[in-house]
Amino acid sequence: MLSKRRDTTFLKDLDRSKRKLETLQRVMVDLREKIYDAKDILADCQVQSRGKEEEEQVSKGCLKCFAPSDLPFQYRTGKQLREINEKIAETKENIRSYLGLSMLAQPNTADSYNDRWSCPDVYDHTQVVGLEEDTKKIKQWLLEANEELLAIGIIGMGVVGKTTTAKEVYNDAEIEQHFERKMWVSVTQTFKEEQIMRSMLKYLGDAGMGDDRGEPLRKINLYLQGKRYLLVMDDVWSSDFKWWDRIYDGLPKGNGSSVIITTRQREVARKMRVTKPRIHQPKFLSEENSWLLFCKVPFAATQGECLHSELLDVGKEIVEKCKGLPIAIKAVGGIMLCKYLAEWRRIADYFRNELNENDNSVMASLQLSYDELPPYLKSCFLCFSLYPEDCVITKEQLIH
Repeated sequence: MLSKRRDTTFLKDLDRSKRKLETLQRVMVDLREKIYDAKDILADCQVQSRGKEEEEQVSKGCLKCFAPSDLPFQYRTGKQLREINEKIAETKENIRSYLGLSMLAQPNTADSYNDRWSCPDVYDHTQVVGLEEDTKKIKQWLLEANEELLAIGIIGMGVVGKTTTAKEVYNDAEIEQHFERKMWVSVTQTFKEEQIMRSMLKYLGDAGMGDDRGEPLRKINLYLQGKRYLLVMDDVWSSDFKWWDRIYDGLPKGNGSSVIITTRQREVARKMRVTKPRIHQPKFLSEENSWLLFCKVPFAATQGECLHSELLDVGKEIVEKCKGLPIAIKAVGGIMLCKYLAEWRRIADYFRNELNENDNSVMASLQLSYDELPPYLKSCFLCFSLYPEDCVITKEQLIH
């Protein structure tokens, strides 16, 4: 059979091409049908093997000999596998000629098998770089608050680091000591007012909800009365703020209590009573911090230090094209983890081509991370579509 490495690389290249060449979609279907046929044959072989083992157990003490009845099955199976291999090889040659591909991208044993970087058992995805000034400024606002209820807005385009900044502040040790109560609410585009109050009560140690609409708000007020609290309303989109007016009016005021609102729209923050001096807009990462964040992912085994000079130029070219966006940097960095030098070059070329067609480093990096998944994980990835937005997923459930 064709080697597993070459087959996997071929399917990856074909997956990328089919998005640009609709005529290849049918070929992809045919290829996968051939793979399914091969799996069916292997399943038949397993069934045949188990049946033979049972026969041998029944005939204990008998002289074990080759059964002539196996010959037709072996001949038929061998012929089917040869036909499948021939069809796959023919399809690959036709597509290579059609696309003008002189050779499929794959690691070269001469320069890659000895240059594979060691992989750590665990990479910490919570590592943050370049937000020290952002968190320092917002912490200072919170610690100096003496208004009836300070409202802080963190605004900016998607994936610029609004939620990450808010989490850094929320989990800070000094903030933990300063506030007696803390609540984090993810506000989706399809939120309900009752869901928001239920989430607040959960952080306050009360998962129950009354029948009366005003009951949960009275409970929240009771839990927070006389205490300094911090409320984070993350990712607010709504243009109708009657729900917020009701919650805001029902919250205790004073004691330096504060609310942090993350949103993409400045107008949303303004309508949620954030004043202009208390609006913070995270900036893109600097060139230095972008490289530092990138190195923490593929070089986690060496504490974020690139020890191989041949990777510097390739890595810095990739980081430059991420334009300081943390999610793009982490996504591409994750792909490079445990890759050969030849694969770094191939991925850098592919990333460049994606950006030439669509100058969006976030979408290009996410598309790249999906394309680099093995085929069986691409199917598993679809399972995420079963879960609603901002749903907490246990790893045991997802694995099952």
